[in-house]
Amino acid sequence: MILSGVLAALTSASVMAQVYSLNAVGYINVQIQSQGVAGASGFQIVADQLWANGAGVNQYISPLLDSQLLDGNHNGVTLYKYDPATGFSGHILSVSAGGGGSSVWSSPTATSTTLNPGEAVFIFSPAGIPNFTLTFVGTVPQTSGSLPAIQIYGPGTYNSVLYSGFQFVSSVVPLSAALNTGLGLVPGNGDTIYMFDPVLGYSGGIYTWTVTGGVGNWSTYPHSPTPAVGQGFFYFTPLPTETWAQSFTVN
Repeated sequence: MILSGVLAALTSASVMAQVYSLNAVGYINVQIQSQGVAGASGFQIVADQLWANGAGVNQYISPLLDSQLLDGNHNGVTLYKYDPATGFSGHILSVSAGGGGSSVWSSPTATSTTLNPGEAVFIFSPAGIPNFTLTFVGTVPQTSGSLPAIQIYGPGTYNSVLYSGFQFVSSVVPLSAALNTGLGLVPGNGDTIYMFDPVLGYSGGIYTWTVTGGVGNWSTYPHSPTPAVGQGFFYFTPLPTETWAQSFTVN
């Protein structure tokens, strides 16, 4: 029900992101547009494409975002992490007032909900909160390691599992490029990408991969979905599973 509500209600300028380093260590700024500011819905899909804790070490919403969102100035900001098996259940995390002018997360699952490179979350910033910037700090994914959801085989090669059905995903590495020609995605027939705009919603940002006569193209061909740095997207595949392999090395 929550998924249906989000898909129906979020019909509302792309994620504004700046990456300040493509060396091994850097940081990414993602501008969050609040509800009602310049026509924004308050929703957008964001991604952290840096390792905050070292390559392959899970990073969790808390403490990853505590210092930025639990300062008493972001009450009502909500994160929606989608699980392909259970949907949003157990992973809707709101910031609410705590004691002494600080804030707290609405659920203890903030400490067990990951936001790793390759993953993404919906974030909602309600009316009354000025636009703000999330800053992600860490190392660029380029070394070997292991994660349950992102298997890494050899230095610099990341294999993200795309499950049957819907999921929120992002490029593992902080690059803005066409998904299938620049970021290594090999879509299957019927795969659909939903790029969400804070103002326009999914309008104009739905791409379906169709194979005709052995040749595959997006529904908006010759255009290809091109996420910004720090931007995630909704992905659907009718196939059992797929693997999105990305290779990247900082020199």
